[in-house]
Formats: sequence, structure tokens, C-alpha cells
Amino acid sequence: MRSHKSIVSRLSSFIKAVAFVLKNGSDTVLRDSVTTLYNKGAFRELALQELKSVTRNSGLASLIMADMNDLKKANDCFGHLEEDRLLRVSARIFLDILRESDIVGRYGGDEFIVLLPGTNLIGAEEVIKKLRAALAEKSIEWSFGVVEAVLPSKEDLMGLSRSQLHKKWEVFLEDLIAEADKLLYKDKLLSKRH
Repeated sequence: MRSHKSIVSRLSSFIKAVAFVLKNGSDTVLRDSVTTLYNKGAFRELALQELKSVTRNSGLASLIMADMNDLKKANDCFGHLEEDRLLRVSARIFLDILRESDIVGRYGGDEFIVLLPGTNLIGAEEVIKKLRAALAEKSIEWSFGVVEAVLPSKEDLMGLSRSQLHKKWEVFLEDLIAEADKLLYKDKLLSKRH
């Protein structure tokens, strides 16, 4: 009898979750509730698809990692509501400056991540300049790390099975994020010295 109740309870929870998504739209499970940016999982999936598309079209892309400076201080002084407000204001600025084709997500507590399809390193650095200026107008300081994606050639991907291709792209994205994260850390150290 217990297992029957457990199954009914799980089924009921599943039905409620499906009803919630149907009522509110599938986007709700893909978005961060504070910023409305894509959540980490959704960003990864969308970025993987975009990188594959860019490679098929022999294009280029850049990736930006961004981290808000001193968010913990704001939280300690003013609480979670102020922290959430700063994140929402920042997210709005990112969305206003970025193109519709760019993919932006909340990667962690105070980290955002952006994939810029069709953008080289110079173009990505220009985007960062615009973001810094707009954020500074609101007295919000962010650190940035940016890398241009050196995409694999079509020849590098030939002959791989579907699962091998997926794994290769996952590793490629992880390496790209790790490189941008290193550069973000350097930028954060530089901002602390000034």
C-alpha cells in the first residue's frame, strides 16, 4: 500500500509540475527567477546549439564571464532584497545592450555568462566597454573575462558518433568557460588594486 501511495504522490507532483509549465509557459523552467535571464542549464544547452550552428556556418563567437564586484557587501549591509535588486538592474542593462541573438544567463550567485555569436574578441571587448559604462551609471561595478572561441573545423567533427559529438561540444564549452573564468579572476584582482 505504501508504494502505491508513493507512486500516486509522485504522479500528482508530476501532473502539478506539468500544469504549472503549461499555465506559465515552458520559459519559466529555463529562466532564473530573480533576473529572468536563462538559468545555467538552459544557457549551456542553448550555447551548445549555437556553437554547433556557428561552426556549420564557418562563423565565429566569443564568450564573456561577468561577476558583480562586492555583492556580498551589499547583502551584508542591506540584505537579500538589495542583492536581488542589484542583480535585476544589472540583468536589465545586459539585456538592453546585448543583441537579441546573444545568449545571456545567470551562471552563479553573482555571475552572468554571455555567448556572442558572430563576434570576434575585438567586438566582444567593445560590448564589455558598453556594459561597464552603463553599469557604472547605476554605481554597479562588474569584472569581466572574455575569450574568442576557436571553433573546431568541420573535418575535426567528421566521423564522430552523435554521443561523441555531444561530448566533444560539452568539453569545448567547458574549456571556453574555464578560460573566460581565469580572465575574469585576473580582472577582479586588478579592480581590487585600484
